[in-house]
Amino acid sequence: TQSTGGRVNVHFIKESFSIREMGGMNSFTHSILLEANCIVRAHVQSIGGNAVVSYHLNEFVIKSNMQKNQGYCVLSVSGDVLLVKYKPGGQQLSGFILRDRDGKRNLESGWSEAPQ
Repeated sequence: TQSTGGRVNVHFIKESFSIREMGGMNSFTHSILLEANCIVRAHVQSIGGNAVVSYHLNEFVIKSNMQKNQGYCVLSVSGDVLLVKYKPGGQQLSGFILRDRDGKRNLESGWSEAPQ
C-alpha cells in the first residue's frame, strides 16, 4: 500500500574557501550532492515518508575561482513523498504519476497491479 506525504522542496547554498584542500572542484561537487541527498532523505523521514518519486534536481549552479581557492554552489531538489508499505502475500504494485489536463498530480489513477 502507499500513501502520499506531500511534496518536498529543499534548497542549498554551499561556499568553500578551501577547494584545493578538499580535492578540487570534483570533490566539492560530489560532497554537495551527497549532503543534499542525505538532508532530503532525513527530511522525508521526518514528515513520515520512506520514498521520493518524481525526484528532480531543479537547479544546480557551480562557480569557482581557483586563483582564490573558492567554490560556490546553489542546488534545489524537489519530489513527491510517499509512505510505501509491503504486505507479504499481497498484491504487488507498480506505480507512476499521471497529470490531469490542468497539470495537477493524479496519484490514485497511476497505481495498478503488476503483471503476473
